[in-house]
Amino acid sequence: MGTFSCITREFPILRIEVEGQLLTVMQAPLGAPAATQILDYLIGHGVKQIISMGSCGVLTDHAEGAFLLPMNALRDEGTSYHYLPAETTVTLNPVMRQAIETTISQHHETITRVNTWTTDGYFRETEKLVDQYRAAGYQTVEMECAALAACAQFRGVDFGQFFFTADSLAHTDAYDKRDWGRSARQTALRMGLATLLALHDPLN
Repeated sequence: MGTFSCITREFPILRIEVEGQLLTVMQAPLGAPAATQILDYLIGHGVKQIISMGSCGVLTDHAEGAFLLPMNALRDEGTSYHYLPAETTVTLNPVMRQAIETTISQHHETITRVNTWTTDGYFRETEKLVDQYRAAGYQTVEMECAALAACAQFRGVDFGQFFFTADSLAHTDAYDKRDWGRSARQTALRMGLATLLALHDPLN
């Protein structure tokens, strides 16, 4: 139904019909600033409820393709600080968390609650920092969650996110890129769409 144009490329914005409901779907770019730019654009055009599905690295042992539900995101990036006052973490919307958890459970999939480390410094995920944040209770690492959640809170819309596991930093002396969680992508998309449908189901 349209495109989001930026200096590097155009991102298609798709409208699909699922079980009689019209939903908007688009792929976000890697990294907090770019992903949040698109989120803010969608919100400005009337989007009220958002589910983000994306890959993450794991700091503790989780099988590839497992579903993980972030409860809190460590704000080790810059974008979130332009939307919310400075705090160490941002807490994700509890209503959206519950909707995701319920939907995935109803579809006989397993999802595990985690705290996530959002960082812009892809090549600065040093052994020392991995050990530090693992010890502090963070099980995953990714690049967008804290910023997206902060933007949504600031704009007053409902945002939820869940991950499928990709590479593993659980053993820093034996980094494992695995297959970047490719096998879980289609299931993640289906679970995200099902969650949005459930949110609009009058029986829920």
